[in-house]
Amino acid sequence: MTINERKRIKQALKIHFDDGFISESTMQEILSIKDNDKPAETTKYLTRKQVMESLQVSLQTLINWEHAGKLKPIKLANVHLIRYKQSDIDELCNYTKEMEQDNNNNLLMR
Repeated sequence: MTINERKRIKQALKIHFDDGFISESTMQEILSIKDNDKPAETTKYLTRKQVMESLQVSLQTLINWEHAGKLKPIKLANVHLIRYKQSDIDELCNYTKEMEQDNNNNLLMR
């Protein structure tokens, strides 16, 4: 990490540090600095509730997917503030659809 990147991270932390926790916008800003100044807006983060509603699954299913390595949670501020990358959710959906198609094809071949 360059000196300039360190200065920018320190500045971002000073501006957004609130009650001992780093805000989500600060985390995105830090990640954008770390990723060679790629804009943080390109990555969308979803809450557990948003993922549960969109995929129509339970909280326990999300936790099981985390333990199985199917989803990588991003923990912000503390363990209770968890986000998922939209791109990870999309990949999981595509993988699930492919598996369903393979299963259907196998059933038709019997």
